[in-house]
Amino acid sequence: MVKNILISILYLLLLTGNAGAVKTINLACQDTENFPYQIGNSLTIDWKRPGISMEQMKLLEKKLNIRINFKRRPWKRCLFEMKNNEVDGVFNASYKTRRLIFGVYPTKNGEVDPDKRSYSNSYNLFKLRSSPLKWDGKKILNLKGSIGAPLGYSVVDDLKKMGINVREKKNSINNMRILSLGGLAGVAELGLAGDAYLRRYPDKFKEIMKIELPLSTKNYYLMLSYKFVKDHPKFSETIWSAIEEIRKSNEYKIIASKYYNN
Repeated sequence: MVKNILISILYLLLLTGNAGAVKTINLACQDTENFPYQIGNSLTIDWKRPGISMEQMKLLEKKLNIRINFKRRPWKRCLFEMKNNEVDGVFNASYKTRRLIFGVYPTKNGEVDPDKRSYSNSYNLFKLRSSPLKWDGKKILNLKGSIGAPLGYSVVDDLKKMGINVREKKNSINNMRILSLGGLAGVAELGLAGDAYLRRYPDKFKEIMKIELPLSTKNYYLMLSYKFVKDHPKFSETIWSAIEEIRKSNEYKIIASKYYNN
């Protein structure tokens, strides 16, 4: 018992010691909606209902006794600002090796550490109810035309590797509008976000349905800039460990249920 108490005290000293060295960090995130993790299509944040991921970062702020300056940007700009040290990090990015030129993921034994993820999410295909389009878990069948996808998202590369013609749009809801008018054969979208669009616009998108079998399921991480990790190596690890603890906490579960149940 005494040993456990000493370990707890040491951990608290580590947190406060690191946090004392870093008072403020600048984090960027996308300016388009990714329901339920980030809500709204704007450079500003509505803190009355910002999304699960935004509230997760506020819990991080509280846990580490720091201030986070939040910046919403187009996704690609988020990455380039991190690369250029205009921000200290970006949330939340799925793992792609080519993103390693922009910043650092949490790692363990030289590999990205899934335990340090912020959350997991799945991509699904959306199609018109009358369409014969199918996804069998390996191939997209009966495809006639292009698949729409969010600009710069990892699913774009996944689709291109299948030899599929992809049309990227910055605002995901535009893909849904084009699909509803027959201008796309389908849309690859984060499943929960796509579901939200169908609920929010039942009249406009009543002919659209989701193929339930996911295209892929990915983990999403807070990336930090190379400069930040070099300047604050221990505190960087503390941040990622704190995110893991927050994700597993009851407080996080209560926040998530608020969005999923409403």
